[in-house]
Amino acid sequence: MFPQDLNVVITDKEIEVNIPKLTAEDQKYMQNWQGTERNILIRPKLKTKCTKIIAGGTKERRYQYLLALLSKTGLFTDPGALKFDRKILMHLDHRITAITTQEELDNMSDFDLKPFENYSRPAGGVKPEECVADPITVGPATAAYIVSTFADSIDIDKLEKTFDDQGEPGWVTTFAIPVPVFVLIRHNFSQNTYTFSFKDSPELPSKVIHDMFVRIINTLKQEYFIKATITDADPIEFAQFKQKIEKSNCYIAFTTNFERIDDDLTDSYIYIFSRYGESNKDALENIAKEIFDILKVMMCKKCKHVYNSTNDNCFLYYHPGQRIPIEDGEMEEFDEDEVDEDGNPIPIYNWSCCGEMRADEDGCKKKENGKHQLDTTYPEISSLKIEYDLKYNEKF
Repeated sequence: MFPQDLNVVITDKEIEVNIPKLTAEDQKYMQNWQGTERNILIRPKLKTKCTKIIAGGTKERRYQYLLALLSKTGLFTDPGALKFDRKILMHLDHRITAITTQEELDNMSDFDLKPFENYSRPAGGVKPEECVADPITVGPATAAYIVSTFADSIDIDKLEKTFDDQGEPGWVTTFAIPVPVFVLIRHNFSQNTYTFSFKDSPELPSKVIHDMFVRIINTLKQEYFIKATITDADPIEFAQFKQKIEKSNCYIAFTTNFERIDDDLTDSYIYIFSRYGESNKDALENIAKEIFDILKVMMCKKCKHVYNSTNDNCFLYYHPGQRIPIEDGEMEEFDEDEVDEDGNPIPIYNWSCCGEMRADEDGCKKKENGKHQLDTTYPEISSLKIEYDLKYNEKF
């Protein structure tokens, strides 16, 4: 495919290519192109004159980076290449497929990408107060989908804070729609909604970016989806499922009910969408069950504690000290506020190692006890409910 003198070598970890020295203009162009894959790096190969190594990011994105770089420098143009990232365009409009040509794209009169062709985001970033034009508000699941699909998702910690009730009220990130633009994300904690707003400029009016967000939502409405409700289970962590989301052939958006946490267990709501308009009910259901199997908790027969499938190490908790009298000389006392689920009083003991504690609390030390064993006589704790044939609403 590539000219022999480029000596392109593609492996699972990196790409090698012979290329002349990049001009400052080329370097600036490629920096802007990266968009959602800022961790892609290009560096010279040691002890060579013109060989460059492209590393970081995913294998697919490294290949797209190579094509964009060769096209920009005039060394090679992919006959089937589009002006913008094909994968992003497929997210924006279902009519765009893996074989859509640039000519076909240009003939889509209702999908005008010309405003983006010569735009480059401002160097050095922008302040939040500069990104307040043409806001659009959506629900948490829709916001999670938009952010995970189009935003700079390298900074996982910041993403988690955005969807945490204790997170920052607003921050600016980069969205590739289809070129990198700055977007302000704000969370309305009382209504649990997310508002995206944009920078208005003569080069790229905020209305154009707003309309692209509307297109994203309208495209999402065309996808078949299911809603999975997981109750009394571990909360979802973005980092835990990042790899599963990237490998799955679907869109996954999830939120956790932080207002309903009992003994570290909570409820989560997961929206799983088909990809590119391809409905596969069974596949979406299987993904929901896979996620449930990771989050559900079970009772251990040996230690009488709950556990999940990702942590099967069992421990026995004990007090290395002795029970000693409480201040009034008694060996136990009762507090009318300390009762079990059936309303029975729970005694309070005094330990020489760690002081006064409820009788049902764990000891201050632990020792290994092999692997957890499921208590089949104990009622199931976590539950999964899947809803089908729902009508999409951007307030989800």
